[in-house]
Amino acid sequence: MKELKYPLLILTLVLILLVLLFLKVNNDTAEDFSLNLITEILGIFITVLLIDLVIKRKDDREKKKILKNTFAQFKIPAQNLLSFFASIYKASTDTKPKEWNTDYKSLLSTEQFYDSIKHLDFLKTAPVTPSTNWINHSHHQMTGIKNGFEKIIDKYAFALDSQIISDLEWLTNNWIINILSSGPIILASDQSMNHKREYFCLLAIQNETGIEDNPIKELIDKVFEVAEYFKSITDETSDIHYSDSLWQENMSPKLSESRVSVT
Repeated sequence: MKELKYPLLILTLVLILLVLLFLKVNNDTAEDFSLNLITEILGIFITVLLIDLVIKRKDDREKKKILKNTFAQFKIPAQNLLSFFASIYKASTDTKPKEWNTDYKSLLSTEQFYDSIKHLDFLKTAPVTPSTNWINHSHHQMTGIKNGFEKIIDKYAFALDSQIISDLEWLTNNWIINILSSGPIILASDQSMNHKREYFCLLAIQNETGIEDNPIKELIDKVFEVAEYFKSITDETSDIHYSDSLWQENMSPKLSESRVSVT
């Protein structure tokens, strides 16, 4: 405990001085007095150390409990984000991926995924009730995800180190999340200029040197990076939950149902 650092230092110095005094005195009474005082201070010293140890262990348990709660809260917007990308993957790909029954990390890391999602037409109907298009669905999902990350910072920042706070702020302000949440504004602007789109998709997000440069990959990788951090400091073993039931034929969206035929 930081609060006990200076008292322990003072006790240590006093103990050293008394030991030196004990070694120098020749008078029996002085020796007895010094020895008793050394014993008493040593007892106090050991007691303080034990109290410090007990308090530190209690604080460590409390902090780990808080961090576990933080991780549980983080999983909610993280899973919503990954689930959203998995849904647009199914709705935009014309081939069921071989990684469909693995996990989010495997599913959302392939060239097929990044090539497919660029072809999702956000003007088409999303697989939600009440019925709406992907633009409105995306806006609703991304707004909730953004708010979820913000709430974690607001509630748990006191227990987190500066790097993980920076990562959470990066997720909160990520430009892909902002773009995916601003579709209705873009369409309203189109309407004000009397401009009608044939489709609305992510074709503009290109990979200059492969998928490593893709900003969506950067976003997804950051989610996994933060999750791994929480697992390492909380001893948690569970990953962000993935359900492969999405890929069943009777589950919406249907394979490639929202894909736009543009090259």
